[in-house]
Amino acid sequence: MKIEYLLDLFESGQYVQCLAHINDFLNHPVNNTELTLLRAKCLFEISDTKYNRFEEAYSNFIEVLEINPTQYEALHYGIHIAVFIIKDHADKVIELCDGWLQWATPTQQIEALNYRAKAYLMLKNFSAALNDYDKLISTVKLVHAADRSQLDSALSIVYLKKAHIALNEMNEPELALNFFKRGFDYHHNDALKYAEISKLAFLHKAYDFGGAAAIQFFSANQNVPVKEVSELYAQIKSLIESGIVNKNLVHAKLVASKVFGSMVEQNPLDNLNFIRELLKVYPDWDVLYHYYGAELHNAEGYDEALPYIQKSMSLGGSAFDVCWYLESTYRARKQMHTLQELPTDDAKNYYYAALIFQNTELKLKNPHNAAWFLENRAMLYAQSFNVFCSYFFKQLGSSKNNDKPLFATCCNNYGLALAELKNYEEAERVHRIGYSFHPFWKQLNNWSKVLMHLRRYSEAISKVQQVLKEEKGKLTFDDYLELRYREALAFFNLGNKEQAEIILTILDQEYDQRCASGKTTNKGQQQALKEQYVQLQHLRAHLLQNKSIEHAIEIWQKQLQRNPDDHFTWLMLMQGYFELNNDKQCIACANNYLALTGGALLSENAQQVYYRRGIALANTDQYERAISDLNFVFELHYKHRSLSDLEFVTLCSKLAHCHQQLKNWRSCLGFVQVAMDIFSISCWSFDTIYLEVILRYADANYALGNIRKAKKALAKIQLYQPENSEVLKRQLTWNKSGFFSFLKISN
Repeated sequence: MKIEYLLDLFESGQYVQCLAHINDFLNHPVNNTELTLLRAKCLFEISDTKYNRFEEAYSNFIEVLEINPTQYEALHYGIHIAVFIIKDHADKVIELCDGWLQWATPTQQIEALNYRAKAYLMLKNFSAALNDYDKLISTVKLVHAADRSQLDSALSIVYLKKAHIALNEMNEPELALNFFKRGFDYHHNDALKYAEISKLAFLHKAYDFGGAAAIQFFSANQNVPVKEVSELYAQIKSLIESGIVNKNLVHAKLVASKVFGSMVEQNPLDNLNFIRELLKVYPDWDVLYHYYGAELHNAEGYDEALPYIQKSMSLGGSAFDVCWYLESTYRARKQMHTLQELPTDDAKNYYYAALIFQNTELKLKNPHNAAWFLENRAMLYAQSFNVFCSYFFKQLGSSKNNDKPLFATCCNNYGLALAELKNYEEAERVHRIGYSFHPFWKQLNNWSKVLMHLRRYSEAISKVQQVLKEEKGKLTFDDYLELRYREALAFFNLGNKEQAEIILTILDQEYDQRCASGKTTNKGQQQALKEQYVQLQHLRAHLLQNKSIEHAIEIWQKQLQRNPDDHFTWLMLMQGYFELNNDKQCIACANNYLALTGGALLSENAQQVYYRRGIALANTDQYERAISDLNFVFELHYKHRSLSDLEFVTLCSKLAHCHQQLKNWRSCLGFVQVAMDIFSISCWSFDTIYLEVILRYADANYALGNIRKAKKALAKIQLYQPENSEVLKRQLTWNKSGFFSFLKISN
């Protein structure tokens, strides 16, 4: 049996089997150190509180170090066991760390100094421990000089450790307070630490520093115990009422009132009175105007809040002023403003301001203001993103920005906004950055959507398959359907229709099983599943593109048997029958689609449905109904949904035809003239529809008494088709009627 076999056992996690074979080898001198190290590692892996062989593992690691003092794994494991598990052998740990520091790399020095400081604490040698932490600070600054995030995180931890040694081990609160102050610039994410610092500062009359720590506690956006909030707020309130007033104390009280109003039972009117009194002391302080405006805004006094919000921004302001200003100007004055200059603030504040504005958008968005809301939502997320980037990439700004998960979430939300703005290149870059900082599946999912828009289908498939693999069993069924649909569509766009069809077949089966299982019971789940089913039908439509119309209709009829209320299936059937010129079936399918969608007046498919039904109605001599449908399409064309030139000319021709049959000659002539304008602009070649339009133009003019124009139109046709039967028939009829026959026409 070779050592490689034992190593394979260890690497595969078979620690007990590995350990069972090692003792036989230890009787031989060959590879003795390597086997001892492997035995120690096996003992470490199999040990726990019930099967404790940590002491034995520690002894084996020490044996290795006696032979090879620079064996890194033995050092790391042995010292870790001594310091953090069995909590013994402190002198030996110090000896080992002393030797380690002689040859350690700067990164390893951080590890060694941490271990040695811990060992000194075990021996109650606090001054030596603090000295090691001072050395650690210098080493950390050297090692992480180019990585602001790592530097701030490491220094935050070291200063907290020093403060806790002074406070809890040495019982020197003033020294602890000094350490807290020195480490205050290095932000940490545990809000309760700031509450602890604040109380200690107040106890030792460091009121300004205590207020600064309280601000961090109250604004941490974390779930904190009600007791901690109430106690600290009461202490701050008591200090202010006793005449101890500074900006940090006032600011902390206002933050607590805003964030934890119900917990601290602060009356908004009392808060407004409090701010008014403080304005006498600090008349040019933006914070006071900010919170005064906030109270009025929360009470829906939007117009009253505006002057205070604007004053706050003129004095510096915050990210929240921006979202409140935009909302207040819109609600109070129906104005959709765009700010050119934004307040300087932390990335977190701009992120949460963007969330607030997005919630407002959900409540107030309509077709008129949707673009404005989207642009300003994107602007707020962009500001948060840029401040985060300045911190992480340029090492600028406050350490409060050192929050990689929040940065990643900001990237996800900003990427979504950019995609809505159709700025897909930038959205892809933002999602890529966010995922590199903190991977989570929704980012990957939205990244894949952007890649689809960029037609980078292979990359989109890779991202989707990664989500499906990593989140297997965790996704909701509608999320799963959405991802598989995108995967299949990407394969289709790459020309791999076979793979797309395989996925669609699987999804059909899984969808039917899901429906049969009865797991989608509430309305929300049913609606989500219904939306994903429509996506599957879109995929089916793509796969049927190159099939015959008859085959496509057969497939859609089978789909109708599965789900008679699927409006997309009715839409596809309507399209198929329209292309086959089966007007009766086209009308019936359109009617069913419109019945299922409530008329679909705001639907993206409204133009398509009313256009095709209108043409079919005209073809079946239902002229008044056809005019109603086609007029609606005509209006949509001019409002915001332009038809192609061919579709628009066909629309005008059919409207003219309907009015012609109803003897509405002036309306007929009007639509014909619009079509002819298109001919003129686009240099239209002579074809069937051109012939139809010119004939109707001639007929309308003749009926309205414009004989010369009518005959001129016929002559124009004869330039292309001298023997056209329709032209010859009209010439014969009109010549028999006489030149003054138009006098008999009443309309």
